[in-house]
Amino acid sequence: NPMCRKPVVRIRNNGSEVLTSCDFTFSVVGGVSQTYTWTGELAFLESADVELSYSDPTIYQGEEEGEILTFEVTVDNPNGQTDQQPTNNYSTSQFVRPPVYTYMQNEGDEDDNRLIFWLTTNNTYWETSWSLYDWNGNTVFERDDFSAAGATYRDTLELNQGCYTFHLKDSDHDGLSFFANNDGNGSFRLKEVGGPLFTTFENDFGKEIKHSFFWRTDLVGIEGEATVAKPE
Repeated sequence: NPMCRKPVVRIRNNGSEVLTSCDFTFSVVGGVSQTYTWTGELAFLESADVELSYSDPTIYQGEEEGEILTFEVTVDNPNGQTDQQPTNNYSTSQFVRPPVYTYMQNEGDEDDNRLIFWLTTNNTYWETSWSLYDWNGNTVFERDDFSAAGATYRDTLELNQGCYTFHLKDSDHDGLSFFANNDGNGSFRLKEVGGPLFTTFENDFGKEIKHSFFWRTDLVGIEGEATVAKPE
């Protein structure tokens, strides 16, 4: 469950009264605890998905790659009252931090914030599209205007430091390569400018790939904001 988005908690009203408010207390275990008061209107057995704004960077930054972390949340004070059934007010979910991509492999070269999104199309190029989303779920950049088979498209984005989710889609659900058709072979990779690859994606991916990552540079602004987009 690598993630680069705000935590979402689903609540359900099991009480006889309409639920109009409740308090959340939440954290990554070992991180800073935060609170949020939800307001709305839920009748008996109705549910709602609540997005929690968690600002502690431990949710996406850490030293140990692949470390399994636990997010915990408690909900209390329904309609400002003491909950008569507190046994179902606590939940946890495990996740791992996203991979970190940076030019910092070379010390002192941390101010380059350019990331290349490199696509080679297959024969059915019109089926392919991709998007990049920031921590808040806003679309940073998207592309679906490919016009040739076997062509290379390099989009170089200048990104502020932050958490992002890359979404690669195929409308025919057979990826960029599939043994059972004649669509040919395509590929998609993320790489440095004038440097090595960060990652190459599996081309036989079916419908979609969602890939979260943390982008680390010396250029720190609004998390997930793209300052410049340069299609090539």
